[in-house]
Amino acid sequence: MAPHSVYIGVYGGAQADIAQAIFNNKAPGCEMNGDTHYTVQHTEGYSPPYPEYTLQWQTAKPTTVSFRVTLQNQRTELPADTDSRIQQAIIKTFTGRDDINAAATIGALIPAGRFYAGVAAVDPVRLNIAVIELSLDAQHWSSGVTLGIDQVPVTSETAIQVVTA
Repeated sequence: MAPHSVYIGVYGGAQADIAQAIFNNKAPGCEMNGDTHYTVQHTEGYSPPYPEYTLQWQTAKPTTVSFRVTLQNQRTELPADTDSRIQQAIIKTFTGRDDINAAATIGALIPAGRFYAGVAAVDPVRLNIAVIELSLDAQHWSSGVTLGIDQVPVTSETAIQVVTA
């Protein structure tokens, strides 16, 4: 980042709308950082030709967060839809729709611990969770992942593995 500068990370939205929002809210004169540039015209209080300002921000990239849920159960001990229900429980927590956790966000730590309650609730009597692990590359697993300020966390059913120990 440039010294004495502003970093703005954005995901989604039209470039013209993003640039206008930045222009309306950022103080003039400071440097900006990022991979996206857009020029806006300052029309309020001016006659043509309007002054132009090039604004800059980082367009955040979707980054898949993978999950591996290891169960101590034998498959025959659990209902056939257990994997699907576990995947839905993780997605519900990940998106903040579980009424307990905030959604996973840009630049945040996503700890595995926040997912245990939702997964356990799938079948509180029969389900025995050995471990829940997360990964940003589906190869190196840990008890949590931290995203960069240019990464938007995403997940899906296909990124959630349920395995037995």
